[in-house]
Amino acid sequence: MSLSRPTEMIVFVRAPPFIIFKLIIIIIIIIIIIIIIIATLQAPTLSSLFIMIMIINHHLYLKCFFHLSTLQENIGTAAASASAKPRSKRQAYENTAGAQAPYPFLPGLFSWSFFRGLDQTSTPQPVTSRPAVIHETPPQRLAPSSPHYTARKKMVCYFTSWAQYRQGEARFLPEDLDPNLCTHVHYAFAQLSRSGTSLEPGQWNDESRRGMLGMYERVLHLKALNPHLKVLLSVGGWGAGSELFTVMAANRNSRRRFITNVVRYLRYWGFDGFDIDWEYPGSRGSPDGDKRRFTLLIQEMRRKFEAESRTRRVRRLLLSVAVPATSPYMEDGYEISAVAR
Repeated sequence: MSLSRPTEMIVFVRAPPFIIFKLIIIIIIIIIIIIIIIATLQAPTLSSLFIMIMIINHHLYLKCFFHLSTLQENIGTAAASASAKPRSKRQAYENTAGAQAPYPFLPGLFSWSFFRGLDQTSTPQPVTSRPAVIHETPPQRLAPSSPHYTARKKMVCYFTSWAQYRQGEARFLPEDLDPNLCTHVHYAFAQLSRSGTSLEPGQWNDESRRGMLGMYERVLHLKALNPHLKVLLSVGGWGAGSELFTVMAANRNSRRRFITNVVRYLRYWGFDGFDIDWEYPGSRGSPDGDKRRFTLLIQEMRRKFEAESRTRRVRRLLLSVAVPATSPYMEDGYEISAVAR
């Protein structure tokens, strides 16, 4: 009477001699202990090192004992799983995913595949492929652009403080500015005090307070992302008019007080320089004499910046001015050759 063998049944020729492998491991442990004892007697200074090796190997071999004791049961489970035809792709995945992976101890010699290969016949084994696992890389934020500006080329950008009040996508904050887009960022605008001798913030949240990081510092934080970036504080603008500038520039003493306070204010907040946006000397209510007084203001401020840099041995504050492009304003308000020096 002949028995037919199922086509997908895994057949083992003989039961795995687990006791032999356990004995082999015991012998190996005994040999290692003997070697450690001999080495310790020959070189006592190395005893601690050998004891550590013995503890590590003992720990690993205990795990190997446990692995071997469960090996036969796992083989039977794998054979039964392979003989049962999966009803769906999901079941096929669960069957293969539940199989025990090779134990990471002495790869190749004491691995699961090595023991299974010793105890199986040469009959080809049914293979159930494990579905590929795709490790998706999370999308990364695009790195800021890195334009290569020459020493003579400058990209000057104005960040207007009222952009924070725009609605929807038009709203623009300091964190939205690419730190590598510009070589210089001018924060617009601070304003003159009523006396014309000092600076005041243009917005309620320009200066930092307890529990609130102000707009000044948020813009200056761009320098941490681009150490070559220069951030300047700009004063004035179209809305400021000319009245307070005329008061400030009226005489040498008023200009001196203003310049001294500007240096203190810039250093306190950490700005790299100062931008004057007086719109405009000699126009919009400004007397004709402001054309000359504007030149004196620029010259005196430049000298103060240079002297402060030498005295304190710090980097000199930068100075810039915003001027109109139309001819009448230029002719009425600026001594171009003197200001440009």
